[in-house]
Amino acid sequence: MRPRLSPVRAHPGTPPVDDGELVTPDPAPEVLPLELGDAELREATGLQDGLAGSDFPAQDAADERAEEAAAAAAQDVDAAATRHWVSLPSLPASLAERPALRYAALGLGGFLALNVVLVGVKALRKALSPQQRRHRTVNKNQLVVTTLAQYLPSNRAGLAGSILGSLRFRTGFNNVEIFRKYLWYLLRERAFKQEAVDDLLALKAALQLTDSEVAAALRERAQRIYDKYGNVMLDTSGMTGAGIERKATSRALFSKLQYLTQVEGLLSPEAAKEVDLRKIFGATEDDVARLRIVSLQDVDLEALMEQSSAVEPKKEEPGAQL
Repeated sequence: MRPRLSPVRAHPGTPPVDDGELVTPDPAPEVLPLELGDAELREATGLQDGLAGSDFPAQDAADERAEEAAAAAAQDVDAAATRHWVSLPSLPASLAERPALRYAALGLGGFLALNVVLVGVKALRKALSPQQRRHRTVNKNQLVVTTLAQYLPSNRAGLAGSILGSLRFRTGFNNVEIFRKYLWYLLRERAFKQEAVDDLLALKAALQLTDSEVAAALRERAQRIYDKYGNVMLDTSGMTGAGIERKATSRALFSKLQYLTQVEGLLSPEAAKEVDLRKIFGATEDDVARLRIVSLQDVDLEALMEQSSAVEPKKEEPGAQL
């Protein structure tokens, strides 16, 4: 009887060779679980962890410490930013936790700041414009006239240093400028009588001006009159109506200034020479003699006022030319 042979297998997964008989494959051997003690289990676990780790445990520890330090620094920055935004009185605390709202608030704040700067620049340009400077000067001139009119001529004794000090502070004018501006108001607006001259003397005393300072004020006012109305001319034949009016104004103002340079108590003879009206107006000896006012009582005031009224080119606001 021929012996029974098992099929030859080239690989464990290769099916058996069928030689005409049904051959049942051998069952796989049963793998029993390996029971390890505590010592063996700890040893195996340590070996597995060592295999899973890096070959450089010191470098891994340094990297972990660096990551922990970076995370802590980031947390500190976030905490500081949160405290900053929460501490702002004009922003709600919720902005500290919402970056989008925070950036929107920053953009809005920058826009408002830019608008404030632009408005300030426009206001500064307007304040420094020639029209605004002239407007401020006119207002200051009017303040000088209205303030002094409360004391001249009705209350000359009340024109104390405190009143003038307040006037200097409010206008920025010095004593000579205040005297010169009131002088121009007196020459143009007030009747040229002894009362007006006495007010000028009282103002000089209240401002404590010297004769040289009064001479400087008269000389500067005379120069401004000449710049506006021209030199003194008695012969106006061939001139236009506007030219005749300008020369009449120049003659009337020249006569008043010349009289003031001869008032005792206002100017000394030496200080009067410093004014030198003849040189400023280009007047001759004959012009000076014919336009001299010897006395306010004897002067032909009607003729003088007629010249003054006939020569006003146009009505100007008070204080515009002080």
